[in-house]
Amino acid sequence: MTLIIALVLGMLGTMFLMLFLGTGRSGRLWRQLHLKTSEARRRIVWPGQQKRRIAQFGRELEAALPILTRCARSGYLPLDMLRETASKANGQHVKRVFRSVISAFEVGMGLESSLWRAYEFYPHPLFARLISALEFSRQTGGDPAFSLGAIYEISRSRETLRGEVREETAEARLSAILVAGLPLLTVAYALITRPDMLTPLLTYSVGRLALGYAVTSWVMGLVYLYLTLRRAEEGWEW
Repeated sequence: MTLIIALVLGMLGTMFLMLFLGTGRSGRLWRQLHLKTSEARRRIVWPGQQKRRIAQFGRELEAALPILTRCARSGYLPLDMLRETASKANGQHVKRVFRSVISAFEVGMGLESSLWRAYEFYPHPLFARLISALEFSRQTGGDPAFSLGAIYEISRSRETLRGEVREETAEARLSAILVAGLPLLTVAYALITRPDMLTPLLTYSVGRLALGYAVTSWVMGLVYLYLTLRRAEEGWEW
């Protein structure tokens, strides 16, 4: 009961503070603070956001490989391949990266230097393999279609294996969902049939400690299951 009252008072205090800061002179201060923090957030890239952005770029680049391979087999020059991919690819990250590479090349920077400069912002292994394939083809005078075609075939094989892994781990994911939801189902059943059984958990200090321990253990179990399944899926990333 004490915990519930504390949560309600905290929510009411937060609402009152937001209403107070949203009016009058303090409202202007609040808006200025919000503007400055918003600008700072746009400049700051958090580690989790950076990781998601790189992973999204890798998926978009993998989807754009058929366009690159088709352009290479048609005899396009590397710059024209990037320009064609930037115009026809669906991913926003791929479009942005390739257009920045083209812009850097137009102002006098070498193509490989422009690509490796873009790689510093999107350090995905597939991107590094693509740059190395173009660089190797230019240095040896070989056909880039061969290297890009090999990368594309590897990508298709990995996609097939990734689908098979997801099928094999589907039962494990379902079991994890059932195990995670079992405590909630038990609490809901107790609330419907015997709500007095849960009263000691909120009335006595020992009950509150037990409740805190149970919730903490449940959350830690959820995190462990999520990380385990996520690691199994990320094992097939580039």
